[in-house]
Amino acid sequence: MAQRIIYTDHDGALACVSLSVGTLSLDEIAQKDVPGATPYHIVDAADLPADRTFRAAWEADCSQPNTAITINTSKAREIGHELRRAQRQALLAPLDAEINYAVANSAKVAEIEAQRQTIRNANAVMQTAIDAASKPEAIKAALAMNDGEPACA
Repeated sequence: MAQRIIYTDHDGALACVSLSVGTLSLDEIAQKDVPGATPYHIVDAADLPADRTFRAAWEADCSQPNTAITINTSKAREIGHELRRAQRQALLAPLDAEINYAVANSAKVAEIEAQRQTIRNANAVMQTAIDAASKPEAIKAALAMNDGEPACA
């Protein structure tokens, strides 16, 4: 079974070192790759969360044996907002380009602006849902609120 070395890096992020078969033992690799006296664990890759959406929010207390990897909801919320903003930008970009060419046509400008406002309104609902989320699963659900349409960010 594949194994990983996990430790908390100097920025507070959970680092995962992938291991390859070689002449070094797992402990020798950890001594080589884990900084200084930083506590670490060797875990099965299957014990890592399968969903990597909130990978930067993973945490584990590596000073305790057999610690579980958890997702810090506050960090996951920030990641959710970054994803939300990126989705919003992707939806608004074509309309922004289109509005630049429609300046002389006030009816077309009004139509495009109405589409942009619809995106902004949906985004505001998503933002409220992300802010209210108490679990990463709720943040992920908020990011997919548009019933099959691309979620706005």
